[in-house]
Amino acid sequence: MKGPTVSFCDVNTYLCQNTFDLYVVNEYTRQFVNSSMNILEVPKADIKELDNFLESFQSNQFRVLAIGAGTVIDVVKYLCFKTDSIFNFIPSALSTNSFATHRNSFFDNERGRVSFNSIVATKIIIDFDFLEQAYILNKFGLVEIAATAIAQVDCDIACERNNEIFDSSLRHRSWKLIKDSVRLLRKILSRSTLEKLLYLLLESGALTREQGNGRLVSGSEHIISSYIESEKPCPHGMGLLFGIIIASELQRNAGYQNKEVEIIVELLKRDLDMRAYIETNTTPAQIESALKKVKPRIDKFTVLDITTPDHLLSIGTRVIQNYFEAPKNYER
Repeated sequence: MKGPTVSFCDVNTYLCQNTFDLYVVNEYTRQFVNSSMNILEVPKADIKELDNFLESFQSNQFRVLAIGAGTVIDVVKYLCFKTDSIFNFIPSALSTNSFATHRNSFFDNERGRVSFNSIVATKIIIDFDFLEQAYILNKFGLVEIAATAIAQVDCDIACERNNEIFDSSLRHRSWKLIKDSVRLLRKILSRSTLEKLLYLLLESGALTREQGNGRLVSGSEHIISSYIESEKPCPHGMGLLFGIIIASELQRNAGYQNKEVEIIVELLKRDLDMRAYIETNTTPAQIESALKKVKPRIDKFTVLDITTPDHLLSIGTRVIQNYFEAPKNYER
């Protein structure tokens, strides 16, 4: 499946020079669109609201512009897939790889995380001045890339325990992605690192399209994160940070240690910007409550398939408590 083209343009200039049948926005990005235009504002990516959102499409084959981050892109991909429409996308943050993948993911209280195929944006419009305003969300985008390390260990587990086979060239590219994520996590987030993050997210999306699913870049850490995000609505990268440090401990306890994973976990624990955001926006009790509900996925064999619920809760609770108690050990 072909990926999106990328162009660079100021947001307001692009909006003045191009018109669309529908504009999909969130509460923050609505300010950029004239109120006289056909607008769909998406408050959250709720699977139960998808059919209601479809009512905004007065006919099939709409030309759509989406402006926002993860919630907006997940919804618009589904709607355009269902209506044979095409869309361009202006990201307000580089927080996930979903703008470059053909996969959709929504949380359902009964089924857990539900994933399925949809479409990819025709074009992505990048305005780095605009993106730089989303500093912490961009930092969480680094977590999305770093999660590839956990996914790759889960691939090792799936090969050994479930007789799965993965394309070696795609796995090689995945490991390069991991090494690049470690380098970025060690740097201060600047314009140059933001540009690198963009291309890493595009490569993560390309790996997903070529593999046919997110298996190479999304494993047990994403499963855990989906329950955390459902329990406590939060940026994807925040839930994913906990998913990574918990899944890494589960993997280590199961005998699957990895040097890159250990480095990534330590860098995430030591990131004071992410820590400050997390401590302001969640509590250990909320994360622990989510862990009680985590279940393996039928379509994705990971360390969760060889871990009992009690062991997951025990390990997860200890990891979370250690994270929130750690600030006294880190100095600015």
